[in-house]
Amino acid sequence: MEWIDIKDKNNFQDSSKLRGLRITFDKKIERDRIAEVKRFADWLRKRYYFPIRCDVHIDFCSYFEKRDNKDVDSVVDFYYKESTLPSIRIAAYPMKKSKDKDFYIQIQARLAYALTFYYQWFFYEFDKRSDRSLKTEATKWQNYIMQEYMGKDNK
Repeated sequence: MEWIDIKDKNNFQDSSKLRGLRITFDKKIERDRIAEVKRFADWLRKRYYFPIRCDVHIDFCSYFEKRDNKDVDSVVDFYYKESTLPSIRIAAYPMKKSKDKDFYIQIQARLAYALTFYYQWFFYEFDKRSDRSLKTEATKWQNYIMQEYMGKDNK
């Protein structure tokens, strides 16, 4: 499974009328964190195509209960349901009381991780592979995306 490169978007134009990556933020999130996440999202949009709109919400919390499993606390959750758009929730506040200046990098990494699940969902990988395999691939893509973003292309 691969993310869809922007140059290949014509192969997926008939996937949905609603396309792209939409990000909303909790009103309590600081402006500097919003700006950094928006910069990252703009970078992603220039390089990758999202054939079915994915709604991302950045929450002002350290963790939350997953929608499909109320017994599991999480910092990132990819959610999909028949006849609805896929969505992602990301916890965007550090657990420690002092503000971590580089915490936005963790938010960006969580987004890259969750977007790999989006592509796995789009390519019907969930039914074919184990959870461990999917998570391993998500970690590899997260690392790759963050290295690219933090590297020479972003300077």
